[in-house]
Amino acid sequence: KKLYIANVKSGSISIFDTVARKEVDVIPTGKGCHGVTLNFDETYAWTANVQEDTVTIVDLSAKKVVKTTKVGNRPMLVALTLDREKAFVSNGGSGDVSVISAATGEVKKSIFAGKGAMGMEITPNGKELWVTEGGDSIVSVIDTAQDKVVAEIKIGADTHGIVLSKDGRKAYVTVRNEHLVAVVDVPTRQVVTKIPVSELPDIPDLSPDGKELWVTSRKANAVDVIDLT
Repeated sequence: KKLYIANVKSGSISIFDTVARKEVDVIPTGKGCHGVTLNFDETYAWTANVQEDTVTIVDLSAKKVVKTTKVGNRPMLVALTLDREKAFVSNGGSGDVSVISAATGEVKKSIFAGKGAMGMEITPNGKELWVTEGGDSIVSVIDTAQDKVVAEIKIGADTHGIVLSKDGRKAYVTVRNEHLVAVVDVPTRQVVTKIPVSELPDIPDLSPDGKELWVTSRKANAVDVIDLT
């Protein structure tokens, strides 16, 4: 019943009541708040703050920041592991992924991934983190137990957003400069098809039943809906 929105310009999270359809709270986080990731019981929110190279942890019941941690240059997004032990942060400027202890909020390790690290998805089994790197036009696969890159998949010019199917067998990756979505077979790590979409595709997401892929486009100011059945 609540929607959490990252406000880049104001450096805050807006909390919307989806039933009343109105904003009910605003929590300051950090400059350039870019994405919001909730922990599994939705008691805390993690934000990547692009303009100050930090990650902020927010206590949602107290509605206040409880931890701010320095990470790499221009952090984009945060992904939490299924065992609730780690948080991964994609740093677009420094081209690496910060590994943070979920318990302490401190950085444990930095993994070089590739230029323009951005989109991240953890596979349903929790064993791999897939990261897009637009500057290198690839997706890196990181072993979440070993915290190291185990594969690089060449996709296309300026890979950006990514979403995995619920069964974890397919990855959908937006390729900005080619105006398409690349469909990757996860087990073989091979591109199996490319779907043309509107110019500069940005973030993809799946419908709850997994039958449709929704893709935002920055240049066309549009949302493309793709039938996956």
